[in-house]
Amino acid sequence: MNKNKKQTKSDLAFQIAQEVLEARLTKGLTQKQLAKKLKTQQPAIARVENGFGLVSTTFLFDMAKALKTRLVPPRFEFLEELRNMQLSLHSQQSTSEKPTNITLSDIGIQPATINRDETKVQTKVLNLQSI
Repeated sequence: MNKNKKQTKSDLAFQIAQEVLEARLTKGLTQKQLAKKLKTQQPAIARVENGFGLVSTTFLFDMAKALKTRLVPPRFEFLEELRNMQLSLHSQQSTSEKPTNITLSDIGIQPATINRDETKVQTKVLNLQSI
C-alpha cells in the first residue's frame, strides 16, 4: 500500500475513532458498558477508539442501534462542494429564473465515461435541484 492510501486509511480510522469515543462519552457510558450493549469485550471498544484499523459498517450500525440513534452515511467531498455551490447559486437567484446546473468541470473534475453492463454512461452534468 502506498503512503497516500495508508495515510487516508489511518485518517479515516482516526475520524471514526473520534466519533465512537465522543458518542460513548456523550451517552455517559464506559467502554465496558458499551461493550456489553454490543455483546463484545471492552478491549474491542478500546481498539476502535484508538483507531487501530477500520471498523465494519455492521459494527457501526450495531453501535448506533445500541445508542438509540441512526448512522449517517459518509459523503464524498466533491459532491458536497457541488451541493454547496448549487445551494449558494439557488439562494442568489430569484424564483422566476431558470435553475443553474453545475458541472463537474466547474469544480475542476473531468467528466468520466464508465461502462455499466456494456452500456456507456457519460457523466456530464450533476443537477442538484432536488436538494
